[in-house]
Amino acid sequence: MQAAYNSARAIILTSILVSAVACGENPTVGQVAVRVEVSPSADTVAVGEVSARLSATAFNVRDEPLHGALFTWRSDQPFIVQVDSLTGSVRGIAPGVAAITARTGAVLDTAEVFVLDLFSLSLPLDTLLLAPGDTFTIPVNLIVRGGATPPQVRFSGGAAAVATVDPATGLVTAVSTGVVGFEVRADSLVATGGIEVLVLTDTTFGLVYLRLSGAATRSGRLSSRAFNHPTDDAGTAFNLKAPGPGQELLAILLTDSLVGPRVDTVGTLDPAALDPGQDAVCLPPVSWSFYRDPVGTTALSLAGGRVSITTLTPLAGGSAISGRFDLTLQRTDIAGAAGQIRARGTFVVPLISLAACP
Repeated sequence: MQAAYNSARAIILTSILVSAVACGENPTVGQVAVRVEVSPSADTVAVGEVSARLSATAFNVRDEPLHGALFTWRSDQPFIVQVDSLTGSVRGIAPGVAAITARTGAVLDTAEVFVLDLFSLSLPLDTLLLAPGDTFTIPVNLIVRGGATPPQVRFSGGAAAVATVDPATGLVTAVSTGVVGFEVRADSLVATGGIEVLVLTDTTFGLVYLRLSGAATRSGRLSSRAFNHPTDDAGTAFNLKAPGPGQELLAILLTDSLVGPRVDTVGTLDPAALDPGQDAVCLPPVSWSFYRDPVGTTALSLAGGRVSITTLTPLAGGSAISGRFDLTLQRTDIAGAAGQIRARGTFVVPLISLAACP
């Protein structure tokens, strides 16, 4: 659609320019619009929202703005976006996109206006891996647009034998092994997810549910184990490794070993700040995290992330731990780009002690 408008505008502009040259020094040439520019070229409104952000400017053959030019505005999808034909003020009617045209004389330009629902609902984590006794409040992203009153958020689902869900707060309480679903409602919007309660019987492996957003997107389950191990300075540290298929890997390193539930803040790992020969696993300078995937994405943690260990239960040959994390990582494979990744997840994994750094 935009290409058709631009093609028509180019033909008209060429015709006017030829006429202007033929006129020589005709003083009226400077008063003829040969080009129109609508700004911004794209705008976003909510359903029911009125915006006066679109404006149009006409230019003469010398590319000088023509003050006082009159425009006629038109929407190609009036059931999505209505436009005031004289002022260019737009109103969102229904979700979608429309081309808004401003015309003066024989020339015109267009802008796209996108209309969004008043509300949008999403779940930062749609799968929760928990151990019996864990509690976790279902995280919800509710976006309200156009000054609307936020709708009430309600929760449902769960099962008394596996995990209960508080209908008002979304607080999940894990009870015993099993899998149940949950549902979140806000106005007419619905989002669904699942809760899996795990009880480990050995130290072979556990599970991490990982969800990435931002400069990399991905969600899925990874097998995982955690280790307490010695460090190069005769101390101890904690290492959670979750290898996925191919070359995928999530790792979370804490600067001391784990002996019970706690919350750790993750820092920024700058490889340039390491001492020569220092191994950031065997002697972590800060608590940090790392992500790598099979297509070459690599990312290191930035300060401010959190790792919470919520339960620690004795297990033959070690312990079973559960917890969750919310991390921000900086991609290291993109030069000069922001490249930040938000990594969220929950886990139930075995914890074993090693005699040497892994």
